[in-house]
Amino acid sequence: EYTGLMQANPADQVRLQKLMKRDEQDVMAMRDRLLGTYKMPDNPSNTFVRAGNVLRNVNYVTKLGGMTVSAIPDLARAVMVNGFSKTFRNYGKWLSRSPAWKAGKEEMRKMGTALDIVLSDRSRAIADIADGFSQRSALESGLDYTTGKFGNLTLMNQWNDFHKALNGINTADLILNSTKSTPRLAKLGIDDNMAARIQQQFAAHGKTVDGLKIGNSSVWDDPIVRSAFESAVVKDVNNTIVTPGIGDKPLWSSSQTGKMVFQFKSFIFGSYNRSTVGGIHAGEAQFYYGLGLQIMLGAMTYAIKNSLAGRDVDYSPEKLVLEGIDRSGVLGPLMEFNNTLEKVSAGSLGLGPTFGTGTQSRYASRNAIGSILGPSFDSMGKLSDIATGILSGDFDDKAIHSTRQLIPGQNLFWIAPILNKVESNLD
Repeated sequence: EYTGLMQANPADQVRLQKLMKRDEQDVMAMRDRLLGTYKMPDNPSNTFVRAGNVLRNVNYVTKLGGMTVSAIPDLARAVMVNGFSKTFRNYGKWLSRSPAWKAGKEEMRKMGTALDIVLSDRSRAIADIADGFSQRSALESGLDYTTGKFGNLTLMNQWNDFHKALNGINTADLILNSTKSTPRLAKLGIDDNMAARIQQQFAAHGKTVDGLKIGNSSVWDDPIVRSAFESAVVKDVNNTIVTPGIGDKPLWSSSQTGKMVFQFKSFIFGSYNRSTVGGIHAGEAQFYYGLGLQIMLGAMTYAIKNSLAGRDVDYSPEKLVLEGIDRSGVLGPLMEFNNTLEKVSAGSLGLGPTFGTGTQSRYASRNAIGSILGPSFDSMGKLSDIATGILSGDFDDKAIHSTRQLIPGQNLFWIAPILNKVESNLD
């Protein structure tokens, strides 16, 4: 394509060559990320590399105990994509224990999605601990095993498993009911010809259960059609229940330092790219009422998390709207910048101070360095607080709080209230 443009515009050749080179580099970077080789260290067993992997795993088990509560806005994301009626139709199938739910969920698992209880893939992707190259010690292997099971303790894996199944069933039913392509199916790689071929396979092997079409794609005899159908379903599921992918993060975040700084930010960028930008581009009415619901659920998340943390909840409309926007992820990196600005400026700059609602709660437990350089540097700052308390002989409230925040599972929703009382009694 670039060659054709250069031939048609000889005077613009130099600029087009620069653009072509940039795009080639981006495409190759995505390929290497997919293969797991992009910015791979020359020596994966290097102490710095292994220490970084350990620290990111520790951050996960000490800081993301409340991630299931943070995922409440996922409910609105399903409405954005599929609308109220289709989304809650499937909730009805689940509640009534319809055979359609059982058949549909089994179909999703055969496609390789809705397996989070076993694979913990979305939790790992959100926590940026999905990759690892080095030969590991028993301690490192044990920590990796713990992170894999930690999502079950938070109930995040169960949450992901359920909602991926629900939305996958909706997507499969949509595709199997389509005799020709639509803008949404085209985005998923299904044109008119492929839609017709899918209908042929469904007629030969599929079935309708309690009003839902079940493709039974695992026995389709056309591997190309099966691959197109299953890829479309999985892609749509990961766009609906946002699972960060290789294209959601800036390239610098793949370096060893970048992984430290960017940890826990993949979801924010992925949600903005897939939900907000994608939804506005699609321009469907259900996106906009889903957006309102998502902000409302984000505000509810703020209230729940502050209550669990023992902090006061500000129910003023301004605070609830700002917290709803922040917790829902609809503005993604824009709110990340705002939260960092609020933290670094000690609450004198940013949206919260402008509207008189204080700083955003999502960064309440981070120090200024951690808000800029990520959770690993935040953890090191807390270690410094503990060391200072021990060496000075004055183990004050700050040192006690820092110690509590480095305990694995300390903010699990069923443990946090107990630790809050213990901490308050030690102050």
